[in-house]
Amino acid sequence: MPQRVWIALLSLDGGDPSTLAERLSITAKRIDGLAASDPDIICLPENFATAGVSVSPAEDLAQPQDGPIAACIAAKARELGTNIICPLRLADAGRIYNTALVFDRSGEIAGRYDKIHPTDGEIAGGITPGARPPRTIDLDIGRIGIQTCFDLYWPDGWRSLGEQGAEIVFWPSAHPGGKYLNAYALLNHYFVVGVCGRPRGSIIDITGVTIAEQGIWEPWLVSCVDLERQLFCWTEEHWRKMHEMRAHYGRRLALDVQHDEDTFALHSNDDRLTVKDIVRDFGLVTWEDYFDLQNKRRDEAASTE
Repeated sequence: MPQRVWIALLSLDGGDPSTLAERLSITAKRIDGLAASDPDIICLPENFATAGVSVSPAEDLAQPQDGPIAACIAAKARELGTNIICPLRLADAGRIYNTALVFDRSGEIAGRYDKIHPTDGEIAGGITPGARPPRTIDLDIGRIGIQTCFDLYWPDGWRSLGEQGAEIVFWPSAHPGGKYLNAYALLNHYFVVGVCGRPRGSIIDITGVTIAEQGIWEPWLVSCVDLERQLFCWTEEHWRKMHEMRAHYGRRLALDVQHDEDTFALHSNDDRLTVKDIVRDFGLVTWEDYFDLQNKRRDEAASTE
């Protein structure tokens, strides 16, 4: 059956808080505003609680895992029964990290990501880089990964998350990210969620197409994705079967073709029909199997030269 996940994200614009307490109060109210949408996961922007708050240096902005920032967001996760990604400057074992804590629906920490590529300014301010490679985090909604802001420019981290089976990669940041996010979604076949301090967040499909964008009128964005959605390579056999599948399933099947890329993606509109059922019934070759076969044939051909 479809694996639908409702994703929400928040921006920081408006409110003009001058203290941490004011920022947390504004954020908590915005999270409350999402309650009617019943999101499965909420992601906040990079350093959401301390951005624009007049406190320095980095040590004064950093908090322990049980500090006021984490406590506030953990309480909201419990109250709404949702997963929340909480970026903050974390003080841990004498070091400071640009961290994203992941709270599950009970408000417990399910995982953590430490920004691997801090900027020069962050390093000068005392931020320690996280360990390579980034690790995925398993939640009740599926397997997620996180990259943060400046990590955008290192493809190896994004690729590693895909190799570990990430289904959604969240990117809390200080800027929107642009086409990089679309490229990573397409190349790694996972959904990407960009979360910016400005109202410029986005949710991107596995085909690299932006399916939802945040704008100036609301400080949040809510949209649904189906984690069962898969991408397939065009072949003559697949092309023939696409017409047969459409005729057989009708509206139960959502199938869209990426004409320039010679690919197609599909998911089910019927809770009783899975993509695995479709693959089995029509003998479709998954992306991984198709290219494993192509690599094998290439190696065999090369060995005979």
